[in-house]
Amino acid sequence: MVVHDLRRRAVAAGRDAVGRHAGARGRGAPVDHHAVGRAGTARLPVLRAGVRPRHRVGAARRARADGPPRRAVGLRAAVHPAGRPGAGRRPRRPGRPRAAPPPGGGRRLPVAPGAAPGGHPGRDGRARPRGAGRRRAARRARVPRRRRRRDRPRAAVPGGAVPARSRRGLAVGARRRAARRPGHAAGHRPRRAPAHAGLPRRRPRRAGRAPGRHPLRAVRRPRQRVPPPRPRRRLAGRRGARPRRLGVRAFVVTGPGQGGVQEVPDPVAAPGEVVVDVERAGVCGTDVEFWTGEMAYLHQGHAAYPVRLGHEWAGTVSAVGEGVDPGWAGRRVTGDTMLSEGTCRRCRRGQQHVCAQRQEVGIRGGRPGALADRLAVPARSLHALPEAVDPVLGALVEPGGNALRAARSTGAGPGDRVLVVGPGTIGLLTAMFVRAAGAEVHLLGVTAPSLEFARSLGFTAAGAPPDLPLDAVVDASSDPTVPARALDLVEPGGRVVYIGLAGVPSTVDTRALVLGDVTAVGVLSASPGLADTVAAYATGDVDPRPLVAATVGLEQVGAVLGGHRPEGAGPGPKILVDMTT
Repeated sequence: MVVHDLRRRAVAAGRDAVGRHAGARGRGAPVDHHAVGRAGTARLPVLRAGVRPRHRVGAARRARADGPPRRAVGLRAAVHPAGRPGAGRRPRRPGRPRAAPPPGGGRRLPVAPGAAPGGHPGRDGRARPRGAGRRRAARRARVPRRRRRRDRPRAAVPGGAVPARSRRGLAVGARRRAARRPGHAAGHRPRRAPAHAGLPRRRPRRAGRAPGRHPLRAVRRPRQRVPPPRPRRRLAGRRGARPRRLGVRAFVVTGPGQGGVQEVPDPVAAPGEVVVDVERAGVCGTDVEFWTGEMAYLHQGHAAYPVRLGHEWAGTVSAVGEGVDPGWAGRRVTGDTMLSEGTCRRCRRGQQHVCAQRQEVGIRGGRPGALADRLAVPARSLHALPEAVDPVLGALVEPGGNALRAARSTGAGPGDRVLVVGPGTIGLLTAMFVRAAGAEVHLLGVTAPSLEFARSLGFTAAGAPPDLPLDAVVDASSDPTVPARALDLVEPGGRVVYIGLAGVPSTVDTRALVLGDVTAVGVLSASPGLADTVAAYATGDVDPRPLVAATVGLEQVGAVLGGHRPEGAGPGPKILVDMTT
C-alpha cells in the first residue's frame, strides 16, 4: 500500500511520522488520515486536511547544533532508510540566496533569571500549569520573511540534525536551551507568567446567587396589591386661595360670536416670568371687537382665532420663574398689556409699547389673556399695587393709564377748556384726569343715559357742545365722523387727541389741520402712564369705582360680549369679572 499526502505524493509510512499518522514533516503539516492506493486517491475530491494544533514540527528541527537530536514529547524520531540522511526526499527548490544574519540577530532572548525548568517561573495562580491553550501572542514586531510551504520538508544535514532556527528564521548559535516542561507542546517557547500569577485562587460562587448578579443589586419582589390613590389635599396658602387643578378655566373666543369657558393647561413661570392668580379682570371694547370679528388685528395678521381675551386685570403673584426676584411672590400686582422684545430701536428709545415685534396680553401675537384663573406674564411688566388700591381699582389701572396719557396730551391746566367726546369708560376717565389737572371739562355724548351718568359724576357741562373756544378736544368715541368734526371745534393753535377707534376708516381734512395750526396726537396704549395712574388711585385724586356697573362670573362673559347687560347693573359703562368664584 502506498501512502500519499494531499498533494498526491508518496510518503514513507514510517518516516517523518507525526504522532500515529503518516505524513510529511513540517510545522502544521496536513496529513492524509486514510491511506488508500494511487487509483483511489485520483477519484477523491481535493479536500483540505485538518491541522492538529499540538503536532507542530519535527524533533530534528529542535535539535541542538552541537549534539545529537532529541525527541520531543509525543513525537517520534525521524528514521532515514539505509542510514542516509534525507534519503527519499525531493530536493529543495532553489531560491534567492539569503543574507547573512546580523551579529547577534539570530539569538533568542535569554530566559528570565530564576525561572523554573522549562522556562516558566511557576504556576499562574490556577490549579493547572499554564499550558499551550492559554498562551499569549508575542508582542514584538516580526521581521517579514519568505514563508515555505508547510508540506515541504527540509533537507537533513550530516549527523541527523537540522540547524535550529529562531522565530525570525535566523540560525541560533551553540547556546543551549532549557529543557521543556512536560505537557508543553513542541515548538512553543516558554513565556513569562501573567500579572495575576501567584494570586490566591478565585473563590467559588456562593449557592443561591445567580451568575453575574451583584450582591447589592435590587431583586424584584413579588407583585403586591397597589392601594387606591389618596385624595389630593388642599394646598396651604394665603387665606381664600383657590385649590389647584390640573388645568385652569379660561374664556376662549373661537370665532365671531362663538366661544366660552374652556379648560386650558395651567401656566408655568418661564425664566423671567411670573404666574399671577387673577382676582379681577375687565371687559373692554377691544374684547367686543374680537367677539364681533371687527378687530383690525384679525384682518392684519396680528391675531387669529382662537383668542384668550382679557388685558385689564389685577391679582396676586403665586409663582416666580428663574431669574425673577423672589420678593414678587405673594405681592398684589397689575401689569402692562404691551410686551416688547426689548432690543429694537424703538425699545432702546423707551417706546416699548410701539415695538414692531410686541405681543399684547389677550390681544396680539397669541399671548393668552387675563380672563382666566391664572396668567403668566414677564416680571418686567408688573406694577405693584399698594394697600389703598384694591382689586377693583387694580383692574381699572390699564384703562386709567390710557386716559391719563390722553389728558396729558391735551396740555391743559388751570384756566383751559377741554371737550371730551364719548362718555364711555375711557372718556369719563380722561375727564377725571383733566379735571384733576385743574382744567374746565365739557362732555359730548349721544345717548341721554350716558350724559345723565356723566352729570352724576360732577360733569355738569355734559350735553351740547359749548359755544365757547376750546383749547383741546379729545376724541374717545367710536364714531368715524368725530375726527373731522374735532378739527372744526378746536381753536386755532389748539390740540386734538385721538384715542377712540372706529370700525371703519375716518376722513380728516388736513387743510383744516394745517391752516388752523392744530397739533394732532394719537394715543395707543397705557404703558407710559401706568405707574402714575396707580399713584393717582392710591391718593384718591381719581376714583374710578363709580364707573363699574356690575361684576359677573367667567361663565357670563359671553353674554356681556354679546351686548347683554347683567341684571341689577348700575348706570356705569364698566363690567368686571370676578375670577375668584
